[in-house]
Amino acid sequence: MTEALVSLAVLIVISTALLPLTSFISLEREALSLKRAITYHLHDELHSVLWYGVPSDTYYESIEQVEIGMTFTVMDDDIIQGCANWTNINSRQEEVCLYGVKE
Repeated sequence: MTEALVSLAVLIVISTALLPLTSFISLEREALSLKRAITYHLHDELHSVLWYGVPSDTYYESIEQVEIGMTFTVMDDDIIQGCANWTNINSRQEEVCLYGVKE
């Protein structure tokens, strides 16, 4: 009987330690999925900027119900930098930048 109670206690301790970890992993998975979607969208927008010109200022779009600010700037040697800024599901400010060469 004692062995069964000890093993049950160990099982309960392990399960209570794993529950917050699985919740954290789930939130991080959602944050990475959103970052991937934003990066793909930024890539597409950078292609249209390379073809049609750079917008004059920051503009905002909504992807998966998240407000994203996109800025495109011309750097040296016709390199265009496109950056997207947003607040992720974990309330952290994130930024991803891609670069393209205007031909």
